[in-house]
Amino acid sequence: YQATNIIYTLSLHDAFPILLLKANYYNNYILKSIYVDKYNISDVKFNDLNDKIDQISAEILKKNISFNVSSNTFSASYEELGIALDKDSLIKEIKDYQKGLGINKLEYFLGNKKHVFKYRLVVDEKKLRIKLQEFKNKYDFSGSDWRFEVDDNRNVKFVAAQNGIFLNIDKSVEVIKTECKKGNLKDRKSTRL
Repeated sequence: YQATNIIYTLSLHDAFPILLLKANYYNNYILKSIYVDKYNISDVKFNDLNDKIDQISAEILKKNISFNVSSNTFSASYEELGIALDKDSLIKEIKDYQKGLGINKLEYFLGNKKHVFKYRLVVDEKKLRIKLQEFKNKYDFSGSDWRFEVDDNRNVKFVAAQNGIFLNIDKSVEVIKTECKKGNLKDRKSTRL
């Protein structure tokens, strides 16, 4: 009984300085098992966190949104549409979370805990409207009335009327902004509007 007590006391005595070293190490680094969505950011230096979030952002902003207007489909990346990751808020949230853990950091050292941060998307409405106007200029069609056409051989043919096709920029902007707020865009590789 006394030998077990001594070994146990020595083990705690030996482990405590190791835990303190780890705690000090993680004053400058992101804890183990910390993620932004599916992206592991464990052991990233706080000084390098902005660069790591930029890498994650670059990958996310490659995703596309597809617009279907009648038989036409056109798409653009999040970045082209003015959709961006709210990096400043995310970085602040990560740093505040880790600073607020205190002694609870031990759970991360021991590998017993995982935390996932969800990123938020923000929309630069001006950039979005410019890109949508480009699409509108290219794909809008005012339609045509029915008519008869006569070819070079004097053959008469009936041409049916065609409905116009119009991209509603205001509605598209509102849908994209709403879906970004809800977090619905980030879960799909390609989103159709």
